[in-house]
Amino acid sequence: MKARNCISIILIILFGYRAQGQITDYEIINFSVEDGIPSNECHDVVQDSLGYVWIATDRGLSRFDGYGFKNYGKKEGLGDLSCLKLYLDRHNNIWISTLSKKIYKYISKTDTILPYEYNHLLEPFYAQSLLIYAFHLDENGSIYFGMIGSDIVEVTQDGTLSIPDFNNSKYTQFYSFEIEDKVVLGYTITKTKGQLTKFNLGFELPEVSLRHKDAVILIKYDRNQQVFGNSQSYKYFDSNYVYSIYGHYYFFTNKSLKKISKGYEFNDLLTLDNGWILTAQIFKQGVKVYKDNNAFINDEGEPFMNNISASRFLIDKQKNIFITTLEDGFYYLKKKLIRPVDLAEKSNTVITKLAKKDNESLFILLDENSVYEKNLKNNDLTLTYKSPNNLLDIIYNSKSSELYLAGQTSWKISNPSGAIKPYGYCSGKYIEMMAYARFLSLKNEVLAFCTTKFAIFSDTDNTIEFCSEGIIPIKRFLSGSDYKDGSYLLGALDGVFILSGNNLIKPDSIHTIFQSRINDIKIFKNKYLFATLGNGLGVWDGEKNISVIQKSDGILTDNIERIYVGDDSKVYLCTKSGLSEITFAEDYTFKIKNYTRHHGLSSNIVNDVIQMGDSLYIGTAKGLCILTPETQIEEVAKMPIIESVEVNDKTYKRHELPKVMPYKENNITIQFKSLYLSLSGDILYKIRLNQDNWIETKATSVNYFSLKPGKYEIQIQAANKELVWSDIERYNFEIDTPWWQTKTFSLSVFLALFLLMYILYRYRIKQIEKENNIRKELITLERSALQAQMNPHFIFNCLNSIQNYIMRNDKDLAMDYLGRFARLIRHYLNASTVDLVTLEDEISMLENYLRLEQMRYSPSFEFHFDIEKTIDTTSVKLPPLLIQPFVENAVLHGMTARNTGGQISIGFTQHGNELHITVQDNGKGFRKDKPDALRKSLGMSITQKRLAYINAHAEGNYGITTQSDDGGTVINIIIKVE
Repeated sequence: MKARNCISIILIILFGYRAQGQITDYEIINFSVEDGIPSNECHDVVQDSLGYVWIATDRGLSRFDGYGFKNYGKKEGLGDLSCLKLYLDRHNNIWISTLSKKIYKYISKTDTILPYEYNHLLEPFYAQSLLIYAFHLDENGSIYFGMIGSDIVEVTQDGTLSIPDFNNSKYTQFYSFEIEDKVVLGYTITKTKGQLTKFNLGFELPEVSLRHKDAVILIKYDRNQQVFGNSQSYKYFDSNYVYSIYGHYYFFTNKSLKKISKGYEFNDLLTLDNGWILTAQIFKQGVKVYKDNNAFINDEGEPFMNNISASRFLIDKQKNIFITTLEDGFYYLKKKLIRPVDLAEKSNTVITKLAKKDNESLFILLDENSVYEKNLKNNDLTLTYKSPNNLLDIIYNSKSSELYLAGQTSWKISNPSGAIKPYGYCSGKYIEMMAYARFLSLKNEVLAFCTTKFAIFSDTDNTIEFCSEGIIPIKRFLSGSDYKDGSYLLGALDGVFILSGNNLIKPDSIHTIFQSRINDIKIFKNKYLFATLGNGLGVWDGEKNISVIQKSDGILTDNIERIYVGDDSKVYLCTKSGLSEITFAEDYTFKIKNYTRHHGLSSNIVNDVIQMGDSLYIGTAKGLCILTPETQIEEVAKMPIIESVEVNDKTYKRHELPKVMPYKENNITIQFKSLYLSLSGDILYKIRLNQDNWIETKATSVNYFSLKPGKYEIQIQAANKELVWSDIERYNFEIDTPWWQTKTFSLSVFLALFLLMYILYRYRIKQIEKENNIRKELITLERSALQAQMNPHFIFNCLNSIQNYIMRNDKDLAMDYLGRFARLIRHYLNASTVDLVTLEDEISMLENYLRLEQMRYSPSFEFHFDIEKTIDTTSVKLPPLLIQPFVENAVLHGMTARNTGGQISIGFTQHGNELHITVQDNGKGFRKDKPDALRKSLGMSITQKRLAYINAHAEGNYGITTQSDDGGTVINIIIKVE
C-alpha cells in the first residue's frame, strides 16, 4: 500500500488534465488508447531524426508515424513498462527512464531496446532519488543523469562514474548545470541537515537555495501549500532562464534575477516562432499561453485546453505541436496555413461566390439564396439580400456601385441606397422572367449568361451592346473575356469560340484544348487562361502558341472550375480537389503550391477566391477561409523511409535490408512511409521498378512477385501538402542467377560440350580410320580372293582341258569350254571393281565355274541350285566371290573321293536382310577332331576372313557353320545382303 501511494504521489507531482478551448491556427486531434497507444497516461514525447514521434507511457513505449502506432514492451526488451522520461541522443538513440529508475536504450539502427549496461552504477543513488528526470550525452560519449533528490551523476563511455563538483554548499541546494546550451537543474544533498524525508502533507522543508551561474537565491515556499511539483529548469529565447521550484518561479536574464513569482509549478515550457510561450501546467491546470516574455514573467497568460494535466510539449519538423497528458493520451495540434473566417451561425455554409466591394468589405453568396456583406475590419456580417429562389452568381460594379444578382429572376442592387431593381434581358421583353447563370466583368462591359443565350451590357449605364438571341445559334456558353479588336472569347461545353461582330468562329485547329469544355476564361498579362474540364489549364498567347498545365505538372486536378487572377505573378485555380496557386515568372515558367484540407481548408470543394490586401479569402462548400502571408510556409517534401522488406516469408528490418537474394527468393514486399505527420496518412506516393513508368498510390507497401534474376532498383517518392515531390528513396538489390544460368556454368557446359565434341570427333576419326582399314582389308581380301580363284593351276588346268578337247578333235566342246572360261574370267575381273554384285550374277559365275570343273573331271558329278521362290535374284546384293571358295572346296575335296554319283547342291533362302546359303556335297566328309579337319583352299581361307570382318562390323550374327560326316559335308553361310 505504501508503495502504491508513493507511486501516486510521484505521478501527481509529475503531471495532470482534459481539453477545452482552441487556438484558431491549429486543428486539435486527440489520440488515446482507442487509437492504438498502450495507455492514456503519457509522460514524455520526442521526435527522432527520421521523423518518428516517440511517446513514453506507463504501459510501454509507443512510436507514431502519422498512420498509427507501433508499441514496444517486454517482448521488445523493455524490462519496466512505466516509461517516464525520454532523451534523444546525437546518434538517434533514445534513452528511457522508468519508474524503477532503471535506464533502457532504444537502438535506432537495429530497432531494439537494451538495458543500459551501467545500470548497476546508478543503484546506490536510488534510495535518495525519486526518479531520473534528465539526460545528456556529450561529444565524448559521457552520459549525465539528473535525479530528483540527488546529485547529477556522470558515467563515461568506459563505465567510470563520478559526481561533478558543481557546488560545495553545506545546505540542500538547487543549482543549474548548463551543457551545450541546455540547462539541467541539479540537487546537492548534505548529510548533516535538511534531508527530504517527511514526504507527507504539511511537511517542513529545510532552508535551501538556488544557484544560477554566480547568483545564489534563497528558495521560497508556502508552508500551507498542499502539493508540490517536480522542480524544473528551462532556458528560452537565448538568454532567458526560469526555474519552477516549490510553487515559485525564478526568472533570470543572463545572470540577473528579474522576478520571483508564486504559482503552480509547470512540467514543460515551449516557445513558438511568433514569440508565444506555452507552459504545461500540473494538476489539471491545462496549458497557459503567453503572448511574450513580459506576459510570462507577469503571469498574464490565457488558459488553453483547461482541465488537463499536461506533461510534455514537442514541436515536430512541420511546426505542429504535441502535448502529452496524464489522463487523455496526447493531443496533436496541427498547424493550419489556412484558417476559418468567423461567419457566426453561417460559418459552415456553402460559399458559392465572393465579390469585392472595397478594401474592407466583401459580398458573400451563401447557400445560393443569401448575400451577406462581411466587414473585415470590425468583423460585422450583414444580410444584404435574401432571395426566395436560387442565386447562382454575384458581381459588384464599382463604377456604378451596383451589385448584380444572377438567378431565376435577376436583380441589381443600387448602393449605398440599397434600392433593388429587376435586371432586364436584351430588348427588355423578358425583364422579370429571364434568369441569368453567371456574370463576368470585362474591361468596360458586363457579360451576362443565361442557359442558352447571353448579352453584353455597358457597366456604366447598363446599355445592351449585344444580345445573342436570334443572331448566333443557341448554345450553352459558360465563360468569356475580351479579345482583339473589339471581339470576344467565349467558352462553351464544346470548346472555345471567337465572337467577332455577329460571327461565331471556332478556332479548333490551334490546339486540341480548344475543343474542351471551357469553364472559365481570364486574361493574365498578355495571355489568355482557359479553365478546362479534363485538360487542365491552357495558357494561350492569342495567336498560335499555347501551353497546358496539368495534374502531371503539379496542379491538384485537370478539372478546373474557376480561375482567379491575383497579383502580377499569381493565378489561383478553384477545383473540387482544393486550391492550386501558380506563380509565373517573366518567362512564364511557373511554380505550383496546392492547398487542401490538410492546410486548413474547411472543404476541398473551392468555389471562389478573392484577394483582399495581402490575404486570400477562399469560399468553400463548408464556409469561408483565409490564407495570410505569415502562414504561407514553404515545406520541403519528406523523402519516404523503407521500413522493412519481406522476401518470400522472411522479414528484414530497415537496417538489414538484403542486397542479394537467391533466385528462389524472388517474391518481394517493400513497406515504406513518409513521416509527414500532419497529413495523417493521406500521403501520395510514386513508385517504379528500374525505369518502368511511375505508379501513383496512397498504399504504403508494394509487391513484386516472381522477379527474374537480375539487378533492380526500387524508387519511391512522396508528395507533401502542396503535391511537391520529395527526393527519391532508392533500394537496390539483386536476384541471384541460378547456378545453371551463371557464366561459370555456361563456360563449364561449353568446355564440356567442346570436350565431348572433341572426343566424339576423335572417336569418329578413329571409326573412319577403322572403317577405311576394314575397307582396305576387304579390298585386299577380295583381291586375294580374286587371285585365289585365278591361280595359275586353275588357269593351266582350264587351258589344258581346252587343248585336250581340241586334240580329240571335239571342237564344239572346246568352244563351249572356252566360252564358259571367258565368262568366268569376266566375272572375276568385274568382281575386282565393285563392292557388291547381284545374286543373279553370283549364281551365273558359280554355274560357269561348276560347268568347267564338271567338264574337266571324270567321272563327272552333278550340281544344282535350290533358290527360294520369294528371292528376287536381280535385287539381292552380296559381296562378290563369297560362295565360290566353298563350292570349289566341295568340288576338289568332296567329289574326288567318289567314283560315281557325286552331287553338289547350292541353296539360297532369305530371312529379312539375311541371306542363308547352303553348300552341300555327298563326298566322304572329314573328321572334326583333326586340327585340319576342314579342308581349306587359299580362297576359302580368305573368304572366312572376309566373313569375320563382316560379322564384326555388322548388326546381327553372321558367319559359317559346318556339318560333316561320312555321308557328306554341309556348309551354312549367313551374310547380310542389300
